[in-house]
Amino acid sequence: MKKHLFFLVLFLGSVTAILFTACEDTSKTVVVEQEDTAVIDSTAIIVSQDLKPELRLTKKASDSSKNWETYTSLEKILPTIKSTTLSNLKVQMGIAAALFEEKQQAEDENTGMPTAVKLPPAVKARVLVIETKVRILNDLIHKQSLDVPAIEIELTELHNSFQDLKLQMNERYAKSIEQMLEELRKEQEEQNPLDSNQIVPQDPQTLSVSKNE
Repeated sequence: MKKHLFFLVLFLGSVTAILFTACEDTSKTVVVEQEDTAVIDSTAIIVSQDLKPELRLTKKASDSSKNWETYTSLEKILPTIKSTTLSNLKVQMGIAAALFEEKQQAEDENTGMPTAVKLPPAVKARVLVIETKVRILNDLIHKQSLDVPAIEIELTELHNSFQDLKLQMNERYAKSIEQMLEELRKEQEEQNPLDSNQIVPQDPQTLSVSKNE
């Protein structure tokens, strides 16, 4: 009887030790995974090359976009992600993706999107390109294997697509690109001639819409 009791105690002790070791290993794994995630999320994402000039909207185009939620939201999001971390990029692209989901749902239900319905085909096409870029970028930043160069390329294209959208919006109210540029220069001189955050390009060729989209 004592012998059986000894082996039972020995068996229970072994099982306890194994379970304790397993729990400890699991705890260590969780900590390591959390540390790895923190390191990955702090990865710098910077785009500075091949960017189109930051185009301003003319007064007419700006006035027409004030109640257009898709545009005003993108206008706030995109400047914050030229130089950022993966963590912030995930947050901002999550907001942008949700914005397009709401837009699509509203269009499907035929409610709440009066401004979008009135957009001309050229502007709608630019919005569709941006939506596609947001979805692609959202997929890239959530992949298990992180490809920073691919993310930065897609982010550059997203920025340039937004400039294309603004160009189309400006062209809607101008007879030519030259006329649009002249209006922008006059408005900039009147408002703040020293403001360098939004540049009026001197060469109309720099404003051409991307051909590969």
